[in-house]
Order: sequence, then C-alpha cells, then structure tokens
Amino acid sequence: MLLSERRITISVIIILLVVIFGYMFFERYLTETTVTITVLNKAPVPDEQSEYLIFTKDELFEDVNNSYQNKYNSDEIYKKLQIGQTYTVKVVSIYIPSIPHYRNIVEIEQNNQP
Repeated sequence: MLLSERRITISVIIILLVVIFGYMFFERYLTETTVTITVLNKAPVPDEQSEYLIFTKDELFEDVNNSYQNKYNSDEIYKKLQIGQTYTVKVVSIYIPSIPHYRNIVEIEQNNQP
C-alpha cells in the first residue's frame, strides 16, 4: 500500500511540473491580447537591469525580458513609451487585481497620438 501511495504522489508532482512548465512555455500564445493604454508614468525597477514598470489608469504593467515569452527588447519598448501618450500594445499574462503579478508588454502595435 505504501509503494502505491508513493507512486501516486510522484505522478501528481510530475503532472504538476509538466502543467506549470507547459504553461510558462506557451503563455505567450495562450494569454496574448491587445489593449489600449495611456502611460501615466514609467520607472525602472530598482536594482534590476532591463526591468521597468509602466503605470496606466487601470493597471500596472511590466516591461521585462522573458525567454519563455520570447521577449528580449524591454529597453527599446521602455524608450518608445512616452508619458501622456496613448498606445495599442500586445500584453502577455493574466491580470488579477488582488495578486501582485503584472502583464508584460511584449510589443507596441501603434502610437494612437496624432
């Protein structure tokens, strides 16, 4: 009986790891969406290189390089985003207001200012 319980536990752990890493690998394809934002403020994350926070009226976004999301241009995106400007951007991840996890801006589709 003890051996079968151990196998079940190991099986559950393996399945959870496959689901978690599978989600991380396919996150960009599963959660990518396009939103319109107006940048209220932006700031680098202290003591982190190439990590930025983008403040908008409704949500706080991050601009971070992430190999799982195939994103390596956070410095370029940060320079393009200007305070007071409105943009249509592609973001990745799920926004849940009560959890401190931010959606990552992966691409600027267009600047909506004239």
